[in-house]
Amino acid sequence: MINTKVLCHSSIKIEGEKIIYVDPYSIDENYGDADYIFCTHSHYDHFSKEDIEKIKKENTKLIIVSSSENEAKELVGEENVTIVKPNC
Repeated sequence: MINTKVLCHSSIKIEGEKIIYVDPYSIDENYGDADYIFCTHSHYDHFSKEDIEKIKKENTKLIIVSSSENEAKELVGEENVTIVKPNC
């Protein structure tokens, strides 16, 4: 069973076999449960380092656009970052 929650603004949490967050923003507690985090672009309310810190765990995979690459690598390590190109 898959459970989807809208957390705040464009922030979504999808719970199933894996835990996936999309554009985590204004997260209210330290969940530390994200398997995957997808940030659609680098605006503060879509790529929030503070909120990523609250949901990431060891080996969380972060899928982001290239403008967030350096910050993403600092958060989860280079091996856990995937860069996507918009409109491809």
